[in-house]
Amino acid sequence: MTALVSRQRRGAFDCVVLDSPHNRNAMSIQLLDELLAAVAGSAESSGRGLLLSHTGPAFCSGVDLRERRSLGTDDDSHSRLLGELLARLWQFPKPVVTSVDGAVRGGGMGLLACSDVVIATTSSSFAYAEVRVGVAPALVMAVTLPIVPLRTLLPWLLTGAVFDASTALRLGLVTTLAEAPRTAEAATLAALVKGAPGAQAAVKRIARAAVGVDVAAELARMTAESAALFTTPEAVEGMAAFAQRRPPAWAVIPEENTSARQAAQ
Repeated sequence: MTALVSRQRRGAFDCVVLDSPHNRNAMSIQLLDELLAAVAGSAESSGRGLLLSHTGPAFCSGVDLRERRSLGTDDDSHSRLLGELLARLWQFPKPVVTSVDGAVRGGGMGLLACSDVVIATTSSSFAYAEVRVGVAPALVMAVTLPIVPLRTLLPWLLTGAVFDASTALRLGLVTTLAEAPRTAEAATLAALVKGAPGAQAAVKRIARAAVGVDVAAELARMTAESAALFTTPEAVEGMAAFAQRRPPAWAVIPEENTSARQAAQ
């Protein structure tokens, strides 16, 4: 079986690369398993921190919907594994840097929210696309709402619309815009290595406590919520529409409504 996540070393930092470009680094069970193992290994390693990166034109396209649909509504593997991954990253004891040069969708947005530094190229794009396939980004919201004001985030959660890197920077999902990501990565890692490891761990612990939310408990609750959402008729229709490359039923405007709208105009 070909690995979908590769592990490297960038100076004093562990580098974990999402390496499944054939499906835009979709979160299949295999990729989630490998990513979990890589994150857990980095937390216990001698590395000073973790750098998350990717190959291909997408950082992550979210949960692998084709695989999720094929497993049936009773299988909660994707929700369970994503919940565990986000919990591990949220509690990661060392600096986490994520570097994006492309599209970020769905569960990939949760990886950004759990990171301490997010570098993105100006051509990168972002979306909470879950509502467009009939589910809510429950797990992603558990780690994003503690760090992004609800009023500014809600329109993007409700519409699933794509937004650009400048908007992601304004929302606080991205911390650095870069034309040359490798240069920005090197500068960030060089700056981080100047901080004392124990002091950085304390900063992260204090910062996580200061958000005033038990994110681990919320993720556990949202894991069940996410699994339940995938069993709904809307999710079944949304995943079918995705597989068949057609609009879902709720996005099709009835003929009479279209005529009435045209008459009103």
